[in-house]
Amino acid sequence: MAVLVCFRRATRTPRDNSTRQDDLIPVNALGKKLADTRHEPAPEQPTMLSELIIGTLTILASTAVMIAFVLLTIRLVRRAEANYSDHRPGILQFFILLSSAVVMILLANTVCVWMWALLFHYLEVFPSLEEAVYFSMVSFSTVGYGDVVVEHGWRILSGFVAVNGLLAFGVFTAVLIEIIRGLSDRYIPRR
Repeated sequence: MAVLVCFRRATRTPRDNSTRQDDLIPVNALGKKLADTRHEPAPEQPTMLSELIIGTLTILASTAVMIAFVLLTIRLVRRAEANYSDHRPGILQFFILLSSAVVMILLANTVCVWMWALLFHYLEVFPSLEEAVYFSMVSFSTVGYGDVVVEHGWRILSGFVAVNGLLAFGVFTAVLIEIIRGLSDRYIPRR
């Protein structure tokens, strides 16, 4: 839901015609005064140690998710291979198994990105969940557009997202290569 915020000038005495930021009152599209949040105290900045602890624990949780998905993917492939132990399967079975492995890996990466996004949302680093998901996805993939950035106090934690993404892509690349190597020997006939 989009909210249109406008500003109107506060009433002043005739002798004070200067315009200051404090003279502006936030109003909605109908002219109704909105809550003034300009004078709220700044939230406490995290310490470097707290960022390191939070980042390390989140990477460990994400690694547990990756390991679980790797084990599930390998079990899925082995179970499917057992169904074809009495005959040579075709290219269609190879495609289905490989596609299933890719979907499992994409699902694991999605879960990891959502873990980081929910953490950022819980810590109130971003004003909306959408921004937290976007930042987590861009950082996890190490693209780093720079259009959404964290405030100064959470910069170290944002680096952990990129490290976690590099780790995840390395692990899942190795898993996919191993699955392709194992399946291609069995499913694709050599000439």
